[in-house]
Amino acid sequence: MNFRNFLARARGLVFIGMAAATLLGGQAVNAQARSKPADAPAPGLKWSLMPMIAFDYGPGKYKGTPDKSKLLGTIWADVLKSIPYIDSDGRKFPSFVIYSEPIDLGDSTVVFTSLSAARAAYGKCEDSVNPDLFSICPMVMVKQNKATGKATRTEFNNFCHLYYEDPPAQTVEGNHVQMAFDASKGRAYFKVIQYGKHVPSCDRVVSVR
Repeated sequence: MNFRNFLARARGLVFIGMAAATLLGGQAVNAQARSKPADAPAPGLKWSLMPMIAFDYGPGKYKGTPDKSKLLGTIWADVLKSIPYIDSDGRKFPSFVIYSEPIDLGDSTVVFTSLSAARAAYGKCEDSVNPDLFSICPMVMVKQNKATGKATRTEFNNFCHLYYEDPPAQTVEGNHVQMAFDASKGRAYFKVIQYGKHVPSCDRVVSVR
């Protein structure tokens, strides 16, 4: 399933306050979970960079495609609405959203996404601490049933969030989050590359079953 189809089915997602929430048959259900350190991913898994879309970050910068921007704007609608203004000119603190491409599970589809903003603007994130570049923020999993279109939104705490594209030292090749999916185990693995090196303390795993 591509982003356009996922977006068409995800329009019914409803979010309550700052909590992770689910809309199932018209009933909102809180869904929160704790992240955990990753077990060893199987050799040969395909790792993919989690790209980024920015909101309120200047004209034309990291806007992404209209489909992706609309979907992520829907998933993070309540958080984006709650981000405070920087000044009286109507500028908000910028928000940076990384995301995965949809994962096809047969009867359902899953998208992972994480939003980072300054702690003063989004209290669920911890700002980066020098010399580290990554912040600590929740990761959200949106899982949607293909037959019914019903979607669940689960939030996992304590994930590393990183995406830099500032040359020369902080290129996206050297500073980003990668994800791999093991279909045999039904697990998504996450790792961070910082300054071109793997950061084991940021390894995480999430079961999609």
